[in-house]
Amino acid sequence: MNRSKKILISGAVVIFIALFSIFLFNIFFQKNIPDDLSSGIAEEPDPAIEECKILDDPKERAQCEDGGIDAWISDKHNFAIKSGDPDNCNVIPDEEKHDLCVLAVALDLSNESICDRIHSEGVKGQCAYQFIINEKDFFKCNSLTKDIDREFCYSAAIQEARDSGGSLCPSLSGTDRDFCWQIHYTIDAVEQNDYDVCGKILTESGKTYCLNVMPPDSDKDKISDTAEITQYGTDPNNADTDGDGLTDGEEIRIYKTSALLRDTDNDGFSDFEEVESKNNPLR
Repeated sequence: MNRSKKILISGAVVIFIALFSIFLFNIFFQKNIPDDLSSGIAEEPDPAIEECKILDDPKERAQCEDGGIDAWISDKHNFAIKSGDPDNCNVIPDEEKHDLCVLAVALDLSNESICDRIHSEGVKGQCAYQFIINEKDFFKCNSLTKDIDREFCYSAAIQEARDSGGSLCPSLSGTDRDFCWQIHYTIDAVEQNDYDVCGKILTESGKTYCLNVMPPDSDKDKISDTAEITQYGTDPNNADTDGDGLTDGEEIRIYKTSALLRDTDNDGFSDFEEVESKNNPLR
């Protein structure tokens, strides 16, 4: 065998040994490292599943891991409400979420005593608040500490009386009656989109409150900016869009004339002139 053939055979043997060594190394390496590392990408654990590990009951933990902590808690809420038993909330380890579950059961059963099973003072207060609101009792609203909560409660009580065909305000006295009429007429003003209704409120602070609740009226013509733009096509920054001497509010709400035409009936006299002379501006 000549020298060149020996060199070729030796080289082939070296290459074979090298490739076989790489093959054996790969087999060994794949068997002895975790799957997530062998793929080159480490998978992040799902937080919703990881939270399930705090559950002691294996059955509950398995159910939780099947859909995640949020879905599991939602199922526990629904089961507690359906069964009407706040004790079914006890399986929830997180205090706030447990308390919200008890709150849901209390409201569903209309049973205020269940609020006592709530641990957190914040959620317990929320439970008591909901029952006061639901009772729609004007005087019980006074027990609420936040102004915004009391106003909402008062409004609910007044609206309840209105829906029943009556009015709560005449039965009250002093500042309670004044405040009641303030809320009553504010509701009217908003429903009718009529700023003049605010003028029926006796106290100046009540009138201001009512006007502040109403939609913005930049030109003070007693037509909201939104209505001027979307309904009437008038200028929300000009109280007298057509310049005839009558405000847009007067034309639209009182005289029923066009707020876009100086002379609605086209008889040669402006709407203002006809109103002043006690003639009909519509004919």
